[in-house]
Amino acid sequence: ATQIKPDWPAAQNNLGFAYGNLGKWKEAIAAHQEAIRLKPDYTKAHFALGGALEAKGEKQTALEEYGESEELEPNNQAYREAYERLSEQLKK
Repeated sequence: ATQIKPDWPAAQNNLGFAYGNLGKWKEAIAAHQEAIRLKPDYTKAHFALGGALEAKGEKQTALEEYGESEELEPNNQAYREAYERLSEQLKK
């Protein structure tokens, strides 16, 4: 899908998930970042980027992305919980 329509944010985000499932965090992060570049308010991509960054060990940057997803969609419980969970971990 990204070859057919490279400017489609959802395709880039899904590519990020595919790379993440393979443990290719650098590629996953790049794909999620591209989705965000294409659609800066793409909440799911910010959240997915946070997950990929956290999995790669970049927890402070992951927290920032979780915070961005929560800011864009404040009523989403999953976004809030991810932010609070990681925030608590970083305090330890």
